[in-house]
Amino acid sequence: MKRSAASMADDREYPLVTDAALQRFAAILLLENSDFLRAFYDIVRPEHFASPEMGFLVEFVQAFFTQHRIAPTLDSFALEVESPSRSWIATGIRPELMDVLVEALQEEGIPSDALTEYVKGRFEQYIQEREFALAVRTASKFLDSGEPDKAFEAVRAAQRVKAQDDDRILFPEQVATLFEYFDSEHLDRISLPSGIKTLDMAMEKGLRPGELGVIMAPLKRGKSMWLVHVGAHALRRGETVAHYSLELSAHDTLARYAANVCGMPLKELMALGIDEVKRLLNRALRVGDRSAQVIIHWMPARGTSIDMIAADLENLRAEHHVGLVIVDYGDLARSRQRHEKSYDEQAEVFTELRDLGMQYRVPVWTATQANRKALDSDRISINQIAESLGKAMKADFVVAMSQTSTEREHDPQFMRLNIVAARRGSGKCNARVEARLDRAKFVQSDALEEEEVEA
Repeated sequence: MKRSAASMADDREYPLVTDAALQRFAAILLLENSDFLRAFYDIVRPEHFASPEMGFLVEFVQAFFTQHRIAPTLDSFALEVESPSRSWIATGIRPELMDVLVEALQEEGIPSDALTEYVKGRFEQYIQEREFALAVRTASKFLDSGEPDKAFEAVRAAQRVKAQDDDRILFPEQVATLFEYFDSEHLDRISLPSGIKTLDMAMEKGLRPGELGVIMAPLKRGKSMWLVHVGAHALRRGETVAHYSLELSAHDTLARYAANVCGMPLKELMALGIDEVKRLLNRALRVGDRSAQVIIHWMPARGTSIDMIAADLENLRAEHHVGLVIVDYGDLARSRQRHEKSYDEQAEVFTELRDLGMQYRVPVWTATQANRKALDSDRISINQIAESLGKAMKADFVVAMSQTSTEREHDPQFMRLNIVAARRGSGKCNARVEARLDRAKFVQSDALEEEEVEA
């Protein structure tokens, strides 16, 4: 097929593509582009379109892909339209309108790669809007019949609709991707360090896109402070951070970020005045990307599901390139499906958090509580995670924050960070850090720069 004339347009003209043109481009790609069809195969439905001709086209490509696992091509669709059976006539479609559709698609041509990416994003949004409209009507019927739980689930299911990315890698055909991904410079670009040297070495440069990091500590030991510390470190590197607080208010979280980045307690900051604080922020972030932001969103504990966070993140991604997601903290969220036992509920939440990171190709940090036995432990172990050991099973890294009895007595500001669960790396870390909690900042002790990492 020929290239679409719209493919020659500048990217700035793409927003001018009408809904009718969008549907034509999407129809061509469903017929000609197997990757595009694979992305929408599970979510596109005939009822998303007012035109019965488009509805038939969707049924055709889905039936063809189900059998052959490739896109059918426009030529094969044209042959189906002209076949002696002409089964589509039984659905009430007027022949002249079907002919107009085929001719319009043949005239339009195949979109360029750049236009294809634009159409993919717009078409996904188009389907999500129509799926939500259908869900609202369904939910209304459930409410009328006194079934609010089913109404809620209908709306939540619509909010989960998303095109699928092709994550397949062919071996040995694509073995070159092994060297591309694990190239040292590439890992430097995609890894998000914590700012604690010994820990980052043990994590092989930091948390990678799609991975879940969990900080574990007893009650009131600085878990939320650690999450702010990690977020502020990412901000300094030019990453935009989506910080979801299910515990502290947005303003309390904001205060901790300001104290961390400016390097002084909140009371001292407030005494300086806004102009001086802005000067400090500009100086502290001068090496980073000035467009990077920390987007702080308070959400209610126990009432917030990971799906709700995903929906908000989807909206943020329309305007920001989010490089890190923080959820403070996972124990306070609820899962997609309700469970009778909190053990199962919390394990499911952490599974969904990791899925969130994989879906959006972004590292995720969260926190979890250690149990009562950990309060008096010199070194916390994985068995001391509160409620559900399943949380640790889903995480890529679980980092415990603890204190020895000597530190608790003589140096209460010093703590130990040790990895208690790891999917990769050595998993061996014993970093002694100073917790400057009035600034939400953790600093590795100079005395530990040469400290031997535990075997």
